[in-house]
Amino acid sequence: RRCADDDVVADVLQDTYLAVWRAAGGFAGSVTEGSAVGWLWTIAANRLVDAFRRRARQERVPRVAQV
Repeated sequence: RRCADDDVVADVLQDTYLAVWRAAGGFAGSVTEGSAVGWLWTIAANRLVDAFRRRARQERVPRVAQV
């Protein structure tokens, strides 16, 4: 596992499923693009990096107190 936070893993998994669903037509039948498993892993890894970046950005932005 690349992430110990189960909530982040669940979010990344959902984002990966959505990305695969949306892009599946572009991959289907493509022999030159490589394996489907490699394609899935690449999407999942990119989504995980995106989640880490979002988390880092959220931690840097100070929260404003409600008045």
